[in-house]
Amino acid sequence: MATDWSGRKYRVLKSLGENIDMIFGVYEPASAQMQWFLHSHEIDDGGGAIVKILASLGITMPPKVHKSIPLKPGFFGRLAALKLHLRNSQPVSYPWRKADATTTSSQPEHNFVYFLAPLEQSDQLRAGARAQGVGETSLFLASLDKVCRERFLQADSERVWMMPHDFRRSLGIQTQSGNWTAPVSLRLQGEPTMQDIYGQLKGLYGKGILWGSWIYTNFARWLSDDMIRRAYN
Repeated sequence: MATDWSGRKYRVLKSLGENIDMIFGVYEPASAQMQWFLHSHEIDDGGGAIVKILASLGITMPPKVHKSIPLKPGFFGRLAALKLHLRNSQPVSYPWRKADATTTSSQPEHNFVYFLAPLEQSDQLRAGARAQGVGETSLFLASLDKVCRERFLQADSERVWMMPHDFRRSLGIQTQSGNWTAPVSLRLQGEPTMQDIYGQLKGLYGKGILWGSWIYTNFARWLSDDMIRRAYN
């Protein structure tokens, strides 16, 4: 069974033939071995899956809680947050860079990977971000946005980044299982600096966009399986 309302949506998508389960590969440099894991999105989000997979390898990641937990906005405040989330999530038609016709399928392609950095490297990254007056998210996203727009776009265009945000930490929830992650949509233009991104994120969080994304993500609670199926089929 699905453990939450997001899980219900994923279960319906699965019944329609869309494979939304997650595949993780964990490379251990000491043994030069790769281990592969298949994890159901119906049970956990990416954060919950990573916690469980690492725990199976003997690596424990204790839950973290924000120092200050924001108050839940009232009804109209949540509606305003939902409207903000929907407005920020409007699609964009990208001017994609055309693939080289001579490129063969045997050549390596681009993909995303998670890198579990040693604690000392994580501390250095955190210190570097703080020295720039930003958080780690802004530092990483500025780098990722620069690489992607230069490599994948043939002309300047607005970009929409959907960043997973772990609501467990924001709400002070200790459980690390289930689908507690909601996306935060960030729209970027031109060549934003990490300080630009940090300021925009801070403004969105201050307007309660997390509650809007959380409401949208869990809207499946008000729908039957057939209604969800018709929406995606």
